[in-house]
Amino acid sequence: WNAIYLENLAGIEILLKGLYSDYKLAALSNTNISHEKVWKEQYKDLFEPFEQILASHHLGAVKPEKIIYEKALSMLETIGEKTIFLDDKIENIEGAEREGITGILMEAPSKVYKRLYELGVLTEELYQQLLKVL
Repeated sequence: WNAIYLENLAGIEILLKGLYSDYKLAALSNTNISHEKVWKEQYKDLFEPFEQILASHHLGAVKPEKIIYEKALSMLETIGEKTIFLDDKIENIEGAEREGITGILMEAPSKVYKRLYELGVLTEELYQQLLKVL
């Protein structure tokens, strides 16, 4: 069951370090206690810049249910219109967008970074740095 863990998005460490000082970073995952034990260790360095890791089994809801996005926004003390949500499943993006959250489907890294740049999240310098690692 650990085969569900995908490779990290190319350049993700650069992205997170580049956003850390200006943005509140959080992860929202459909998971369970068994998987949590694995990903907490496997991705501990990657999760370092995250303010919160929100796991579905702690929230009592799963993506794309409305309540999970409401709980996440509340815990992060923000609103949908100020939030960008990245996910690898279109149904989760659509669920987030119904709550006013901007969604980005995790496809090719170049598409993800281009969209973040278009939204004004990435500076030109950070965007170019990310493109070099692709």
